[in-house]
Amino acid sequence: SAGVDVSYVGMHCLSYGMRSATKVMLGAHACLSNGAVVARAGSALVALCAQRANVPVLVCCETYKFAERVMLDSICANELGDPDDLISVRPHLQPGAPTAS
Repeated sequence: SAGVDVSYVGMHCLSYGMRSATKVMLGAHACLSNGAVVARAGSALVALCAQRANVPVLVCCETYKFAERVMLDSICANELGDPDDLISVRPHLQPGAPTAS
């Protein structure tokens, strides 16, 4: 009723469907403060395919999903803490400990 033509394409024929696309719309779980988007699996593949075909990508995300965090890579976020909490160093291996000769 709004006059918007929409097509849904499966992942197996994504590059073929991208030829006729004028825009790509993706949903997101979160938008981070550095502009990174957390979304479902496969979203990065769709965005990369759209970039290669010079098709603009629009990310739809509600404002309550905006986060002040920053993802440094795709696995972990920037949690700050004491690095000594991650591993324990045996007392005889610590710097300044006497060595056996």
